[in-house]
Amino acid sequence: MPAVSVDLKKCIYRWYTGEGLTIRDCAVRAGCSVGLVAKVLKNMENHGMVINPFSKHTGRPGELDDGDVQYICQLLKARPTIYLDEVR
Repeated sequence: MPAVSVDLKKCIYRWYTGEGLTIRDCAVRAGCSVGLVAKVLKNMENHGMVINPFSKHTGRPGELDDGDVQYICQLLKARPTIYLDEVR
């Protein structure tokens, strides 16, 4: 499941508090899980914002650094029809 934007999380909170939707209704409207809606509401209760400002990124860091990404972006701008194996 793709990450949910902060704007959508704010909408979820507004739907729950302002429009009186249930957690399940908010999840259906947002196209996300009931657990995510509960997490958004809990973050508002604990931190006053829809995200946890103290959470850490997990997982393996990316293999590309900023220079690599810039190079690839410039390459794609110059040659938009290039094949992926040529970029490698």
